[in-house]
Amino acid sequence: TDVFNTCATGQVGIPNNYNGLQTAKDGQKYAGFYLHSDENYREYVQVELFETLEKGKTYKIEFFISLAEKSDFAIKNIDYLLSAKALNTSIFREMSEKQLKKNKVENFKIHKIENDRYYDNQSSWIKLSSEFTAVGNERFLTIGNFLKNSKTEKLLVSNKNRYNMSYYYIDLVSLQDSNWKENTPKEDIVDI
Repeated sequence: TDVFNTCATGQVGIPNNYNGLQTAKDGQKYAGFYLHSDENYREYVQVELFETLEKGKTYKIEFFISLAEKSDFAIKNIDYLLSAKALNTSIFREMSEKQLKKNKVENFKIHKIENDRYYDNQSSWIKLSSEFTAVGNERFLTIGNFLKNSKTEKLLVSNKNRYNMSYYYIDLVSLQDSNWKENTPKEDIVDI
């Protein structure tokens, strides 16, 4: 996973970087990660939440993505995983439920973001959001593609690159109480 910044130049700069061209959705930085690649190689974005989620409470996750120009494929499968502990595994491939259990990861749940389109926009940001009810042990959020290549829904968007990959930029990830109101004072908003 890469971090891009307006202060940087060259490989990890904004708006130009090694996988394409994109301005930040907000602020001066964003991340980027491989969601489809040869031999099921994957990268993920993981963050520790400020506090453990409350059991039975409904939360909303929201983030923005943009497909990098050097990508060959757009995919539909960008989902998230909530877990009690950090995913400190040596998995460099898809973190499917089977792979996670094989690596003795416990207390996790993969949440699917329901959609019927490919995330193929390379010029602007697409908002993804989903609601879920907390079990009460969730402390870490991980975003990525949890399916192996053969199960990943993909659409060829370029014949010229031939990298056989999907690389996405991600910005403005937030997780909040679904009852949060737009008029909540700014100091009460916590972005992750």
